[in-house]
Amino acid sequence: MLDLRAEDFESNRDLAPEPPLRRRLGQWARAVLARLRRHGFEGTARARDRPGMEVVVFVIKGGVGSDGRGGLVLRVDRADPAGVDVGVEVPPRAARRARAALAVPARALELGTALEALPEQFAIALGGDAARTEASRAKPEEVRSLLARADHEERFMWIGWRVSGEVAVAHSGLMDEQLEDAVVVLAGISLLLSCDGEHGLRFRRHRQGRRGRAAAAHRDDERDGLEARARRVRALGDASSDRAEGGAEGELERGAAPTAPGRSSRSSEAGVLPRTGRRRILSARAGAGGSIERGSRVRVIDGPFAGKVGVVHELDGRGGARVMLGLLAVRVDLDNLAPGAPGRPRLRLSTSHRKPLPARS
Repeated sequence: MLDLRAEDFESNRDLAPEPPLRRRLGQWARAVLARLRRHGFEGTARARDRPGMEVVVFVIKGGVGSDGRGGLVLRVDRADPAGVDVGVEVPPRAARRARAALAVPARALELGTALEALPEQFAIALGGDAARTEASRAKPEEVRSLLARADHEERFMWIGWRVSGEVAVAHSGLMDEQLEDAVVVLAGISLLLSCDGEHGLRFRRHRQGRRGRAAAAHRDDERDGLEARARRVRALGDASSDRAEGGAEGELERGAAPTAPGRSSRSSEAGVLPRTGRRRILSARAGAGGSIERGSRVRVIDGPFAGKVGVVHELDGRGGARVMLGLLAVRVDLDNLAPGAPGRPRLRLSTSHRKPLPARS
């Protein structure tokens, strides 16, 4: 819906009363609000007119910007250098309250955990500063220091992601979803930087409930997959038993002694799979659990990026992995990753054609 184009970043283009980009931004914002509601956030979106840019502000209930200043902002900036950015803007007055809220150790710990989960491309800075710090490496003490400066110097503090216009246009088909992901992950940051503790508590409860539901759904999918494989293996085992019994009867008719008489029938009656069947079950379990290593295709099963599929670039040795999700590099705990869906196995087709025998002389 957003479908960013080169002309969206042209500073000298003729502005219509309602530019096409503004209409696309409105449609995209409505879709983002629907996704925020699915994640437990309540909010609204509104457009703001600023010279040389198109702006959409998401106001999360209980988060930064609820008083009408700051908030979760998406900007398409036509100034040089042109680009698009999305981030939480904390104005000076809200910075003072956020600093007081982070004086509570539990709230500071939550913010530190949320910052660590941000993609590497996200930064934190004061408005007007060229120097930016990688948000995932920022400590709560550093954030409190920046908030104190924002209050004292009457400037905004910003946490978010900026993409140049060239990159945004080159990856236009991907940016819709990536910017939407950024809004969702920053909505939790907006709540934690607010002094409204009640909404923060509801958000924590919602995330804990989602984590439990996601883990249960993953276990159910894995169990269903194993049961389906087991049924297929049993069917193959039964067919093998029938063929073995038929071969034994043929040998008896010819007067030859069968090998291991009655073995297949006893295994079938007792519900025990043949040895080959057991091997297939074990290999199916190994494939379902999977081993996650560098280069593996994985699916995120919990958190704001749940359901996204990416590629593991490296393992950090601390129970986490650096996963590339489109343009974003995210650190995800291995417990929250599942192997990506394997490709469909190639079928081996048999043929009824036989090699002709040479003619006898």
